[in-house]
Amino acid sequence: MTASTCVEICGDAVLTISEECDDQNFISGDGCSNTCLIEDGYLCDSSILPSDCVPICGDSKNMIGEFCDDGDISSADKCEGDCSMPVTGWICTGGSPTTP
Repeated sequence: MTASTCVEICGDAVLTISEECDDQNFISGDGCSNTCLIEDGYLCDSSILPSDCVPICGDSKNMIGEFCDDGDISSADKCEGDCSMPVTGWICTGGSPTTP
């Protein structure tokens, strides 16, 4: 009789040894990759499952879920401290996960 081979299942909302996160889907680009690793530019809370991943505001990376990210968390300049919108009197353009 042949021994069974067992592998972890990513995307099932169960955190296993080699998984950093598990957001119960197989979609990369939302903070938790399709291989259950935390993606650059995101923080994930896996204390409850499925994992809750949010962009890191203030890191100069304009990720999905951020309107703008000017590199800090101050609301006294161009972008609100939570990266939700430009400060009154400013408009923001550009930005990507790799450029401010």
